[in-house]
Amino acid sequence: MIRLERLTIRKFRHAEPCSLECDPGLNVLLGRNGTGKTTLLELISAIARGVCDFRDEEASFDYTGTLASFEDERMSLDASITIAKAEPTFSLPSPHTDQRPPPSFYVRESLTFLSASSETRYEYDSREGKVRILGGKDLSVPAGSTHLDRIWLTALSLAHEHRGSWEGVFSWYYNGRPVVRFDEAGDYFQRLVAPSQAPTRTSPWLIIEALGPGHRGNSWNLLPFSVVLSVRNLSTVDQPVLVVEGLPFLSNAARLLGFAKISIWLHQISKEKRGDADVLTYGSLVFKISRADGSTIPHDWLSYGQKRLLAFLYYLELNPEFAIADEIVNGFHDVWIREALSAIGSRQAFLTSQNPLLLDHMHFESEETVRSRLLLCDSVSDSCVRWRNMPDAYAQSFYSALQVGIQSVSEILRTKGYW
Repeated sequence: MIRLERLTIRKFRHAEPCSLECDPGLNVLLGRNGTGKTTLLELISAIARGVCDFRDEEASFDYTGTLASFEDERMSLDASITIAKAEPTFSLPSPHTDQRPPPSFYVRESLTFLSASSETRYEYDSREGKVRILGGKDLSVPAGSTHLDRIWLTALSLAHEHRGSWEGVFSWYYNGRPVVRFDEAGDYFQRLVAPSQAPTRTSPWLIIEALGPGHRGNSWNLLPFSVVLSVRNLSTVDQPVLVVEGLPFLSNAARLLGFAKISIWLHQISKEKRGDADVLTYGSLVFKISRADGSTIPHDWLSYGQKRLLAFLYYLELNPEFAIADEIVNGFHDVWIREALSAIGSRQAFLTSQNPLLLDHMHFESEETVRSRLLLCDSVSDSCVRWRNMPDAYAQSFYSALQVGIQSVSEILRTKGYW
């Protein structure tokens, strides 16, 4: 996965041009309602998933980040992306409507990979449909390709030359797609448990191609790898329901929610023969909640806060290196806020919260960590917002007050007018 270091925005929706430094750990966006916090999270999520070449709006931004290969070799990425309106072409209105076709957009990007052993740069223009590797061959890319697709194709073309450097790209390609924004309401939980009769892009599912005992191929979506591994270890997979239990994140969720056990049930939604293999499709995920007396309750009986905490722990298990959460502490008791931050662990995280309790659980080791971890969002006008790292003078004043030890983090921020 990518770890963002800097994001420079020249044009994105209603934001002023800005340059933001990103902390390798926690990054908290502070601001009143309507200051673009969710908008910024959406941009960061798009970059993390490699789908930041928006197709229906103008934008221009750069980002710098790092990837780690399985051999612990670091690779830095320096990308520049511009989405602009294509030159208008004359067209007659349809006889059935007086409206002209919507404007079309094109994508132009450049990207440099730099590791200890190699440097590669490519340029791309969607009007040409090619990735031009400087000093190398051109690569044809399919229409509709994403930013990460093009990075992936470039990595594949060069992997035989610099294998260690490119493993991080492969990991990003396979693990980055689930890094969506964890929403401020309960939508994420509802998407997880929505009944389904066929695999969809937004639902958890697992397809098992069983060729015989010990010979199975798998593909899956929105399932943590720990869940997939647990299924692989089952002696028999052709069952109406696959039950996954005993995983550390499920045990932690049961402890925090006050239950004896929480398990995941995946229901078989189809079975077909494909050559010599049985192809089994599982979906319609259900959380089964067990009490100490042996009785069970459906997940629908959980409170709003319980559903949200369970969904967040699932989200973290699905995203071992990155987290993006809007109003993370909604519905959480103080104890759960502390546990949620602890569960984030070493991930790079971008969070928002109107609840001061989140801030009071944060730690700052220096003025620099204050400046890098707190991103200020405010309104310049009713049509423009401003995003920035905490200015040096603010960070110095805040850290000095924190060292005195009389006021909490949230009290200092409010007293000084920073939040």
